[in-house]
Amino acid sequence: MSITKHVYALKEVLNAKQIMILRYREEAIINYKAFVIFKRRLERSGVILYQYRYYITLAHFKMRYPKEEIEKDLFFNYPRIEMSL
Repeated sequence: MSITKHVYALKEVLNAKQIMILRYREEAIINYKAFVIFKRRLERSGVILYQYRYYITLAHFKMRYPKEEIEKDLFFNYPRIEMSL
């Protein structure tokens, strides 16, 4: 083979590798974003579950001790959680 054929072959290999690197980078970004969205939703569902448990516990407490007063509601000024991203 001549040197020019080697050069063209190496250029083709290099271009193919660059294309694969770009494809892998795009896939990595998509996977990372999907993980971040999943993590946010998991955290939000944890907060919602915590609030729900708080209100259930509060209701049980009020039923068991109707004369007792509770000083404040911890979630009164809590920001609303948006479920959509």
